[in-house]
Amino acid sequence: MQITQLLKRKATISALALAPLFAVVPVTVHAATPDAAGAAHVTAKAAYSPPLGAVFNRPSAAGRGAENAIHDHLIRLIANTPARASIRVVMYHFSERPVADALVAADDRGVNVQVILDSTAAAGVTDVLRRGLSSTPAGSWVRKCKARKGCIGSGINHNKFFLFTKVGDKNKVVVQSSANMTFHNRTSYWNNAVTIAHGGLYDAYVNYFNKLRANIGNTRPGFWYTGTTAGPYKLYTFPRNGSDARTDTAVNVLQNVHCGKNPNLKTRIRVAQHQVSRDAIARELVRLKKAGCNVYLAFTHLDFNSSRPAVPGIIRGRLSGTIKQCRAANQWIHSKYMTIETGSGDYAGMRNKKFVFTGSHNFSNPALRTNDETWLRIDGPAIYRQYENNFDGGVYKACPKWDGRSVKGAPQSRGAALLSPQAEADTDG
Repeated sequence: MQITQLLKRKATISALALAPLFAVVPVTVHAATPDAAGAAHVTAKAAYSPPLGAVFNRPSAAGRGAENAIHDHLIRLIANTPARASIRVVMYHFSERPVADALVAADDRGVNVQVILDSTAAAGVTDVLRRGLSSTPAGSWVRKCKARKGCIGSGINHNKFFLFTKVGDKNKVVVQSSANMTFHNRTSYWNNAVTIAHGGLYDAYVNYFNKLRANIGNTRPGFWYTGTTAGPYKLYTFPRNGSDARTDTAVNVLQNVHCGKNPNLKTRIRVAQHQVSRDAIARELVRLKKAGCNVYLAFTHLDFNSSRPAVPGIIRGRLSGTIKQCRAANQWIHSKYMTIETGSGDYAGMRNKKFVFTGSHNFSNPALRTNDETWLRIDGPAIYRQYENNFDGGVYKACPKWDGRSVKGAPQSRGAALLSPQAEADTDG
């Protein structure tokens, strides 16, 4: 069935699928208010059971009501973390005061809170965290990576994840998000977050967190590429050393896909990406379409850093259906996910698979070679269905048709300042 035939049905399913994620809410969060400190100072409830699976926000311009979904979800998790538990946070941009207040409130009730930020994180919220956290070596603290560098890589610390030793009745909880903790990420961007309780995956993230922490003061940038499998999950960490497509993780993933021949069981690939600028990825998507896969793409930026961008010419007219671009300043795609359904084909010889790949990783060269990043593979139909529904009934449905030329999202304003797409992508990607 073609994607255009699925949109109406998928939109309804998406709403129904997400409803259980918010059915148990022991706290009230007023995320849109300037100061939700009152919501942050809530005693954790042992009976709370955190909703697992995916959470999606929808920018205000696409219909009000879901702008705060990720923001509120995180505050609930923090508020329901008990004393003597630990919260670890790694974030690129962080300017949302209610989330910072929730972390300080957790520290006040005896939670160990450790936060690693990029050097460009907002000074105001950083000061709130520094004043509010206890700053002992074995306890709570906030640290920033080196100026104009990541903690490990020579680019930026572009990570966006939260780790909890315990939330309510769940142990070892991971939240991997595409969203920075900023106003624009909440109100103007399509974003996603996935919450997973799994000891092996949690431990893999903690290992990466510890590597970031150990390199905070290191003035010599390096690489830290790993691919750690834990049950149905695989965590990739970056930056990855190399100079060609053979060491491009997304290309490697796409090369594992073999398109099925049964027209009633098509192999389907959906890509919702903030930025696509790696030529080799574009060529792999086109190759898979020619091989018989259905390949759908929705994006905001292509390779706008280049004076002669190649990606538009590679993909123009060569993918399935209509290529979509969410270009409007109040409706950027900030998610960085890809779904793969093998149908009658296979993935590295594995049949009947439904994968989601999500995280902080744009399909850009810095995300691969210079930035501190994570990319998470999830194997399973339940979470896959949530992302499929978000794509079909959300970003792909809402985004206009790409004109075949535009490579940049429209510039965004912050107060009186107007940022170029380049500046916005550099500071809020």
